[in-house]
Amino acid sequence: IWEFFSSPAKHMERVAKIQAQVRYNMSRPEGQRKPMCTARPNWLSLSTTFFNKDLCHKVPIPLYDILGLDEESLTVRVEPMVSVGDITRFLIPKGYTLAVTLELE
Repeated sequence: IWEFFSSPAKHMERVAKIQAQVRYNMSRPEGQRKPMCTARPNWLSLSTTFFNKDLCHKVPIPLYDILGLDEESLTVRVEPMVSVGDITRFLIPKGYTLAVTLELE
C-alpha cells in the first residue's frame, strides 16, 4: 500500500522545502528565533527524553521513501523516516536482507 504514495523522484523537492523552513527560522531576528525540532510527535521517537515541542519551530520531515538499491555495492539509499520494516519488505523480494535489524514496534 505504501508504494502507492511513494515518490522518490520528489526527494530533492521535499528536501528543498525542509531547507526553506530552516532558513525561515534562521532569518528571523535573533529574539524571535526558536529552537528547531522535527514536527514528528514525541510518541514516534525512540528517545526516552521528551520535551515540549510547542516551544520550538517545528519542521515537518516528510521523507519516507526508499530511493534506490545499488546491487553492486550492496547499498540501500533511504530517506530518514523509512522504517526497518519498510526496508525489509523492499529487500526480501529482491533476495536481500539487512545484516542487522532492530525494530521496536
